[in-house]
Amino acid sequence: MQIFCINLDRSADRLAHIQSVFLGLGQEFTRISAVDGGLLAQSELEFYGARAVHALTKGEIGCFLSHVAVWRQIAEGDAPFAVVFEDDVQVSRHLSAFLNELKPLTALPYGADLIKLETMGTRVTLGRKPLGAVAGTALHLLCSRHLGAAGYVMSRKAALYWSQKAEKMTFPADYIFLNDQLEFKTFQIVQTVPALVMQDHYYGVIGGASDFGSMIDQMSAARKRNLLSVAAKIRRELGRGLRKFKTSVVWSVTMQWLRFRRLKVRFRMADRLIV
Repeated sequence: MQIFCINLDRSADRLAHIQSVFLGLGQEFTRISAVDGGLLAQSELEFYGARAVHALTKGEIGCFLSHVAVWRQIAEGDAPFAVVFEDDVQVSRHLSAFLNELKPLTALPYGADLIKLETMGTRVTLGRKPLGAVAGTALHLLCSRHLGAAGYVMSRKAALYWSQKAEKMTFPADYIFLNDQLEFKTFQIVQTVPALVMQDHYYGVIGGASDFGSMIDQMSAARKRNLLSVAAKIRRELGRGLRKFKTSVVWSVTMQWLRFRRLKVRFRMADRLIV
């Protein structure tokens, strides 16, 4: 099993950080030189911008191209899956045992194509009962979007699909977890509970200490509108659920609650690996 870490050439401090993290985990990784969106030629920005799902910043385009480079390596390799990290992550001390248990496997467990290791502390919908566990960490079916691409395990099949899709479309790298839209809902995605990875700038919000800010420049206005529209959709769906509850489909709604639950996926502060 190969582990990839995306790192900008100019981010020596982040490289030192991730090296310390993996030294503490007792794991090795392959560094992938990230694409610096700020250094892309105008013609390149126009090319990728013209086929984007919505307006993207230079940083978002660079991040997309960086992840695509990893997906292509996974797709062209022989291993059934690989692990991908960004260079500013805080990790759980349990991550090493999780990775070690995955290493001898010839396929991801429980039919998964993507295992999301990360959380941003947002509320998501998961299968109520875990599918199982890896090294004591529960795996739940991810039934809603859960953005962020700082730590995930990807099957070779999924890497091939997404690298081919990226040849025709430009999208934020974390849209591989946008499985509440048919255009992106393709593979079975599972979530670790608790999360084993958290980006440093999100960790800083809840933990009170952040070493790095985000390297991606400000989120595009179009993406902000998209996120706001998602919130509106959630409110609309909740309203529909309440109306259904008051009608003849009480049993159906009850079964939905028995099968799924909505909660915040947490990163346990006490478990953070100290480096």
